[in-house]
Amino acid sequence: MLSVVNISIISLAYLLILFGIAYFGDKFIDKKNHRFKPIIVALCLPIFFTAWSFYGTSAQAANNGWFIPPTTIGAILSITFAIPVIKRLITLGKQRRSTSIVGFISAQYQNSKTVSLLITTVVIIGTLPYLSLQLEAISTSFDVISSPFLDGFPLNNAQKNGLFSWQDTTAIVTILMAVFSIVFGTRHVDLTEHHNGLMLAVAFESLVKLISVCGIGLFVAYQLFNNPSDVLIQALNNENIQQALSAKQSNGYFTAVILGMAAIVCLPWLFHLLVVESNDQTDADTAQWFFPSYAIIFSFFLLLVIVVGMIYFQAKFVNTEMFFLAIPLAEKQSSLALLAYLGGLSAATSMVIVATITLSTMICNDMIMPVLLRHKRFHLQTTGVGSSLLKIRRCTIVVILLMAYIFYRLVGASGNLGAMGLISITLLVQLFPILIGALYWPKRHKYGVIAGVLTGAIIWAYTLLTPTLVEAGWFSHDLLQNGLFGLSQLRPEALFNFTTLDPLTHGVLWSLGLNTFVFIVVSFYFQKHSLPDNEQTNIDGLSNASLLHLISRFLGEEQAKLALLQHCNQHGSGFCLSHMAHVETVTFAESLLAGIIGPSSAKHIITLAPRHIPDETNTTERLLQEASNVLKFSRELLQSSIDNMSQGITVIDNNQRLVAWNKRCIELFEYPENLFYVGNPIAELVRFNAQQEKLSEQQVAERINEQLEKYTSQQSYVYKRISVTQQVIEVRVEPIPSKGHVITYTDITSYQLMVDALKESNETLEQRVSQRTTQLTNINHRLGVAKSQAEAANQSKIRFLAAASHDLAQPLNAARLFVTALQHIDLPKDPSSLINNLSDSLQNAESLISELFDIAKIDAGVVKTTISHFPVKQVFDLLQNDFGVLARKKNIDFHVKASDLIVQTDSKLLLRILQNLLANALRYTHKGKVIIGCRRTKNSVKIEVWDTGIGILEKDAKDIFTEFKRIGHSGNDEGSGLGLATVHRLCLLLNLPIEVNSIFGKGSGFKITVPRGSTAKIEKPLLDVNSKSNKKLSYSSLNILAIDNEEKILKGMHSLLGKWHHNVITATSLAEAKASTSASNAPDVILADYHLENEDSGIEVVQTLFKYWGKTVPCIVISADQTEQVKAESKGLGFLFMQKPIKPLALRAALSRISSK
Repeated sequence: MLSVVNISIISLAYLLILFGIAYFGDKFIDKKNHRFKPIIVALCLPIFFTAWSFYGTSAQAANNGWFIPPTTIGAILSITFAIPVIKRLITLGKQRRSTSIVGFISAQYQNSKTVSLLITTVVIIGTLPYLSLQLEAISTSFDVISSPFLDGFPLNNAQKNGLFSWQDTTAIVTILMAVFSIVFGTRHVDLTEHHNGLMLAVAFESLVKLISVCGIGLFVAYQLFNNPSDVLIQALNNENIQQALSAKQSNGYFTAVILGMAAIVCLPWLFHLLVVESNDQTDADTAQWFFPSYAIIFSFFLLLVIVVGMIYFQAKFVNTEMFFLAIPLAEKQSSLALLAYLGGLSAATSMVIVATITLSTMICNDMIMPVLLRHKRFHLQTTGVGSSLLKIRRCTIVVILLMAYIFYRLVGASGNLGAMGLISITLLVQLFPILIGALYWPKRHKYGVIAGVLTGAIIWAYTLLTPTLVEAGWFSHDLLQNGLFGLSQLRPEALFNFTTLDPLTHGVLWSLGLNTFVFIVVSFYFQKHSLPDNEQTNIDGLSNASLLHLISRFLGEEQAKLALLQHCNQHGSGFCLSHMAHVETVTFAESLLAGIIGPSSAKHIITLAPRHIPDETNTTERLLQEASNVLKFSRELLQSSIDNMSQGITVIDNNQRLVAWNKRCIELFEYPENLFYVGNPIAELVRFNAQQEKLSEQQVAERINEQLEKYTSQQSYVYKRISVTQQVIEVRVEPIPSKGHVITYTDITSYQLMVDALKESNETLEQRVSQRTTQLTNINHRLGVAKSQAEAANQSKIRFLAAASHDLAQPLNAARLFVTALQHIDLPKDPSSLINNLSDSLQNAESLISELFDIAKIDAGVVKTTISHFPVKQVFDLLQNDFGVLARKKNIDFHVKASDLIVQTDSKLLLRILQNLLANALRYTHKGKVIIGCRRTKNSVKIEVWDTGIGILEKDAKDIFTEFKRIGHSGNDEGSGLGLATVHRLCLLLNLPIEVNSIFGKGSGFKITVPRGSTAKIEKPLLDVNSKSNKKLSYSSLNILAIDNEEKILKGMHSLLGKWHHNVITATSLAEAKASTSASNAPDVILADYHLENEDSGIEVVQTLFKYWGKTVPCIVISADQTEQVKAESKGLGFLFMQKPIKPLALRAALSRISSK
């Protein structure tokens, strides 16, 4: 058992937490309101689940067999399927500036004071028992959680009678709730302003309720039983539950479902949350999915608790209403009992607070204000009326809670207060027919409301309230048995001898049915006879001075003056105190007052205003007139200034409402002019823009929230948007410290087009140059189509060569390794000759692939030039070494004419050009000689290659630079047809002119013109010729790890390296490499293919092995990929790079250098 003191402290602490949350909400949500408000409103709607849901539901289940609350099912159906009705209610309520359900009904029925008074009375009568029910739940749950136990079970009300009689927790909680409601519910005189702190606190309590019921439900399902299914199975076999399910009273279940459906819009506190506190109708979209989800979870776990309670306690003397608390107490689970207590406390307090604030608004606006308006003293009060209204509302809150407390003390002791829940809802649902009429029926009439509601309330009191009071002992049982005046036809539970219906269905059917019937009939009657409306607003003789004075009494002089001046200037009517008020101005003033004192009182006070105009001195009128003129002049000057600007401009205040704008803004976005008036929320402009883009309601709401969040920031920002007319608008938002924001709109369409064009020009420059070249070629040669096809074929060839490079290189590389290995074996003469021929063929294949690579890289644009100054002798010396041996082998005289001239170009690419020319000359010269030399010209050097070969026919001269074009007889088709094509491409790349002179049968000559260089700019030599091969290789045996995904290459590598006396380990993957090596048995060098199967790259495999061994070793990366990226990556890590097919001599030289270190 928890002590009384501890429970009291925890209860007070919980209420103080609510105070803190509400305070935080008032400070924080003002800035973030539009983003979080739909969620907060949806979280507040579970206020529907009051303390009655926690405690009364179990009693209903035990007595009536209603294990699933019917009102909950009705509420779920209403929120899910009647959302259009709720949205229309919200929209009309916002338009009418409704502050309560009474205000809305009154506004829809000619602002009738009689309707307001009648509806307010009905709401008070229907709500007070409900409030008392919450107070009783708080008191009873406090007593149960702090009571002693008998035989392990908590005492029921009869057994604990007299315990802690000196305690009155209900009174303390009532006082704290009154303070909370006053502090956070009556802070603004304008009732249409949102109570953000109050809403956040209610949302928090909804979460506490859900956590509480889920916690107890999980406990009973998994601690007392095996799982929820086990609970339900045992429930079906329990005698008590079977009796409850077959109870006769269960016949009223469907009726209770109907009451739950209507309660969503008829309960005043739910109306307040949906209409007054929401932003707009889009908030209902969030509630449509959130509330049913919450209700289903809540009801499921509550069902588990109720079923377990009936099984657990069986015939014990435990109050069925207290199952929620009794189970954890009986199991000595104090923490769970406290959680259950806080859940019930949150359910009661949230409903009491919101309902009290709502009732205080109704009573103040529709009962107290009409009385005050009849007294002359009230009309003579010129200032402070707003603060007086706040005091009245605060006093009303105290009186309401005091009445609820007294009702609880008088009626709650009888034990019948729980039965009042459905009876109270039935009375409040009497408003349902007139609400539907207010939303959809044009022929509705206020007299129909009065007649219908009175009829329904009287029948309700006789058929439902009277039997309850008889059971409480207030009346004799003869009334139920014999009827009023002894007439059996007037028995309260069997009117006109209808005995087949249960009492609830009987009462609801008669009261709500007659209510609807009378409402319709009377409304038709008065519409048909067109009776005059005696309550039309009288504005005869109402001056602007009187209107200003009237509004100032409620809003204060400054706010009233600003509101009226802005409205009048917006409508172009001006504001002169001595002039009579326009109808539009009076309507505007009435709507302002309706948000403070309700529509009927606002209408009444406007009507009486001309009869109570205070005397104005000439000085006061003159000062006001001067202020009006100055303000009007200033506004006209400002408007004239900004209207002549090329930019669109809007100015909004801290509440995101329009203050100023110019015509350019309206023109840019083609806004309707009726959207622009002082005080209109900027959200309406955002909504219009979003709707123009054909967005859904959900997307419109998201756009509004996104934009309004920007307008709450105190930072400048710029963004672009596209108007409906496809103009590009730059929107620039600048904050005004503590004042609002200035928003400018600049048409940057031309600028944006220029930027886009420049961007597109930069992105597609090469493409456009190519297209322009193609166009010029078409004009000059009329060969555009043929050229495009040739270029397409060429591109296809390049892609093919690049794609085939790896697959071609792999088998050639393996073959080269095998052949090289064979050459190191002493074989008979004939096999040796065959192998040498095979080696030559492979060499030719390698040359072909190399040339294909060269062409592909040149055409792809990946070959980069490095221009330098160098002696031409360096290149000639390299050519002498390379081609001297080949010339001697063919018995051809090869002469290199030495020269000391300096040239300026890319030395390596020039060497490749001359190598191709000399190779071509030696290939097609069978006797005679080949000469290379150079001639000096004015600013250049001509490098010439002459041969005495077969020559070129004049008709073939134009084709010698074409790929795969070999000129001459078939017997002389020795080349690949790619050498001169490569020469031509490299000359174009280096911008070196090339000339051809040839006589068929006598020989050919090629001349390349190279720019002269400067001796002062000579860099390091191209190569040390003497170091290439003259030095004898020396090396020792190495342990080599070869990694490649091709088995044949690994076998060839093993064979070749074995002939060089190296120890070779082969591996096709990282796993094999790890298995074949260790930290103590690491190789001396690694040969790794770059592209491996199922691995990212050979480099990554090598780095992983380094980590595995704990050290690094030299590595040679081998790849057919000739891109600079692979080379750079290898060299960046300190690895050597070799290109496939591998040249054995180059590999042997590399291994020699490694072994010599």
